[in-house]
Amino acid sequence: MKKAQFENLAVCYKKFCSTFFAACLIILTLLVVGPAKAQSDEDLREKLNEAIRLYQVGEHSESRAIFDEITPAICDQANLYAECADAYLYQSYFYRNNREFEEARNLIKKANNVVLEHGGEEDSKMTDVYVQYTYLEESKSNLTEALEWSEKAVNSAMKYPDQKLAVSQAFTSRGYVEDTMGNYEDAVASYLVAVEALKQSEKSFRIIRALSMTHNNMGISYRKLGMYDEALEHYQFALDSAIEAYGESHTEIALIYNGFGTFYYSIGDLGTAAEYFRQAASIFKEVEGENSNRLAIIYNNIGLINIEMDNLDTALHYLELAQRIKENIYGTEHLDTAIGYHNLASNYLRNEEYDRAEENYFLSLQIRQNIYGDDHPNLILPYTNIANLYIQTERYVEAREVLNKALDIGLDRLGERHPNVFSIYSQLGDVLKEEEKLDEAGEFYHQTLSILIGEPYQPMITKIDVSSVSYPVRLIETAKSLGELNVQQYRETGVRDNLYEALRMFKVSSSGIDLMQTQYQSESSKLMLIENHYSIYSGAVDIYYELYSETGEEVWLRELFEFAEKGRARIALDLLQNVQARNFGGVPDDVLATERDLNEKVTSYFQNLNVEQEKGLEADSGLIRMYEDSLFHTRRELVNFTRSLEEGYPSYYALKYDRNTATVEDLQKALIQDESALYYIFGKDDVYGIVVNKESIEIEKTAAVEEVERDVKFLTNSVVENDNDEYFNSAFNLYSSLVEPLIPHISGSSLIILPDQGLHYLPFELLIEEPANGKQFHQLSYLVKRFKIQYASSGTVFLSMQRQKPENPRNLLAFAPFNDSASFDDGSDMESNTERYLDDLSPLPLTAYETNQISELFRERRSFMDYIFPEKANVYQSDEATKKRLHQVELQEYNFLHFATHAFVNESNPDLSGIVLRGDDREDGMLYVSDIYNLQMNADLVVLGACETGLGPVRRGEGMIGFTRAFTYAGASNLVVSMWRVSDQPTALLMIDFYKNIRQGMQYGDALQKAKLKMIENPETAHPINWAAFILNGR
Repeated sequence: MKKAQFENLAVCYKKFCSTFFAACLIILTLLVVGPAKAQSDEDLREKLNEAIRLYQVGEHSESRAIFDEITPAICDQANLYAECADAYLYQSYFYRNNREFEEARNLIKKANNVVLEHGGEEDSKMTDVYVQYTYLEESKSNLTEALEWSEKAVNSAMKYPDQKLAVSQAFTSRGYVEDTMGNYEDAVASYLVAVEALKQSEKSFRIIRALSMTHNNMGISYRKLGMYDEALEHYQFALDSAIEAYGESHTEIALIYNGFGTFYYSIGDLGTAAEYFRQAASIFKEVEGENSNRLAIIYNNIGLINIEMDNLDTALHYLELAQRIKENIYGTEHLDTAIGYHNLASNYLRNEEYDRAEENYFLSLQIRQNIYGDDHPNLILPYTNIANLYIQTERYVEAREVLNKALDIGLDRLGERHPNVFSIYSQLGDVLKEEEKLDEAGEFYHQTLSILIGEPYQPMITKIDVSSVSYPVRLIETAKSLGELNVQQYRETGVRDNLYEALRMFKVSSSGIDLMQTQYQSESSKLMLIENHYSIYSGAVDIYYELYSETGEEVWLRELFEFAEKGRARIALDLLQNVQARNFGGVPDDVLATERDLNEKVTSYFQNLNVEQEKGLEADSGLIRMYEDSLFHTRRELVNFTRSLEEGYPSYYALKYDRNTATVEDLQKALIQDESALYYIFGKDDVYGIVVNKESIEIEKTAAVEEVERDVKFLTNSVVENDNDEYFNSAFNLYSSLVEPLIPHISGSSLIILPDQGLHYLPFELLIEEPANGKQFHQLSYLVKRFKIQYASSGTVFLSMQRQKPENPRNLLAFAPFNDSASFDDGSDMESNTERYLDDLSPLPLTAYETNQISELFRERRSFMDYIFPEKANVYQSDEATKKRLHQVELQEYNFLHFATHAFVNESNPDLSGIVLRGDDREDGMLYVSDIYNLQMNADLVVLGACETGLGPVRRGEGMIGFTRAFTYAGASNLVVSMWRVSDQPTALLMIDFYKNIRQGMQYGDALQKAKLKMIENPETAHPINWAAFILNGR
């Protein structure tokens, strides 16, 4: 589905700040007057200053009332002509903000005449007049005239270089217009002059405030240039200055948070953007109440974020809240109300409510036409989104008509290089592609690409440096569309050059994703970036397979593997690289301790917030607000601290952002004798299986994606529900489709399975090589009888996990909290969703036997050295198996960790999945996934005997999100997890045998295979429900 373009009101912060800034920087010229009039003049000046102060703190109604009262009296005094001009200019701002342009112009003209009459054209006050003319013309989108007025302001200000505030004001106005025109480099140049002038001024409230506003505008222009580090630097300067001027909880701070949110929204980091918008909303709600126009702006932005994240009910809630506030304040015929209709329409469009979407888009368009006429740039966005609606409803002729209207306006008023204009070329390409007019569509995509890279694009020739492109997200999308177009052209013509060009474009998109991943803070945003563009990877895989099939050249197969690696387990790899950076980046221990402390605080606030929110109507809103505020500020502190590490320790930075992924050769070197890797990849429609052996690599197209995902679901359900016939059927079907085609290429008896998408839910061990044909479970030809099987999320992650293996692993730490009881009480009167889950827990009496038997294996003296240096085997059961105890133990002394307890998976928020330990008076005992990330272990093996610890949501390109990833990050080289609930009796039998095999010197994969085979030999435990759930991640 084509995404709607959303009208993010957060971008209005630039306009608000700049015009507000310009008005607030009007210089009050105080003249010396005779004593007889001093009191009267002084009273007027005092009231004028009070009106300005009220304006600066956002009390516009009170401010305007004072201006209305005092302006006639001030303007009656010839010696107060400068103050009179100021009063007129402030009043003009009120009218301009309400789009009453003629009234605003009349007031600016009055100010102009007053200054000319009493001071002449060379008076410094003319700078202020020219600045207000600048903003007036910009508001009317008369950009040429606005630029001319700003040049007059600059020329006027430079006649008085000592008046730094006036110089700053003039250059800020010019930068603002240049930004609106799309001349972002010129805008930055002007803002730099403004900032330098302010830095040379004596520090005061007005100077600090002006610095904040100007840095904010510079951040906006740098963002539009794609210079994200510089943009963030200036946003941070803006925030620091605003906090110095106003304190932490002022509406000016909320406006800057809104600016930060806009920045992250624009680059696609929606999770981080949402945090800033929520914090801004909290401040506005607290200070201004529920009927605040600025609160409505933030609600609008939160709604847009939720549309992008497909939380459409939440989006609709916030958009309707925003719209009610706007209609209450402005009525229905106002630009802000029109924007509200537009965004409601985008929500309906995403929800495929096409009639309601069309109705609201046209409401928005009509209001804008009433305000602006028929050729204003503010009509571009509704036209382009109406076109999206027409594309989705296959009304292609109408889509092209409205896009051409938008293009005519954009070319006339903004120019071809403006992002709102060149994106129309890409949309026209989309329409023509849907109409199968492929050559015409390609021309529009090439035109978009040429503008993005700053030179004419020539297929197969032009090299694209992603890091130098100002709009990398647009580049990702355009290159992806062009790649898909070339695939379609190849299907029609058979010209292989189209395949080569498609691969080039998919590689460009992939490089853009690599770049953006380093910019994002939010994990959810990183996941969404890959998921939304996963067709890049699946499409490239299809092409590589086709090229390999046609040519037989192994280079295509190797490139296929390496390209697939780029789109797999990216965040898991990022986490492991963080570990490498901390361990080997040269960062002192005390600095790392500070980072750990911040991480633990973030985890604590995150958990407390979610636990409170789970209480629903009984939740304490004050407590929620406190946790939200603490979490927001601590996360920002952690982000800034991490950024300081990256800047201060080059090795840390290099290790953290190493984008190299595993090659076929890397994986082959890591394979041991008698071992093969089965690497599964989902293309657009088909599943491919790659077999990597020590000396060879082969590929087969195995089955259709749809069939595989269906059979995996049938299989896992049939095992848990004891539907034997369905199990026999699905287990054989999946073997036949996924494994049998690869058997001729497998050279060993040990397999490393690297699954993709839905295959993460499949324990391959329970597949059967032959139909059941009436056989008993212990007689079936399970795949585990032929192969020992291990798993990894990607080749790169597998290699990284193996590198962190401790030498000569020893010492056991085991927890069995519910061996005698499953009671769970955290002392709270409220019941959360987690606690309702815990109410259903059952005792696990055999976990005491299990952990005692395993610990005895570690206490055995197997050599002379064991008598001198005996191994530790510490087991905590019942009330001793607490979360507090786990944190007290020196985990790095134990290379084996065993948890025999309950666990649960939170599908909607994996970080709140948990392993259940005992609590105490101070904490509930839940070891959440978010806690595990903060553990420091040196474990060669972690065994999670708890149920379903191998589960979690599977995200395209990332795989399973849950316990495995968290323990790997915390320092575990290998993990055994469970894919479904298994009773404690078969679990105990399997685990004891597993550890017996390990203590006899077997590798973990061999040990687990032997333990499972022993279960299968016994008819009473041969059913897969008893043994197949436990899988080994690692080797």
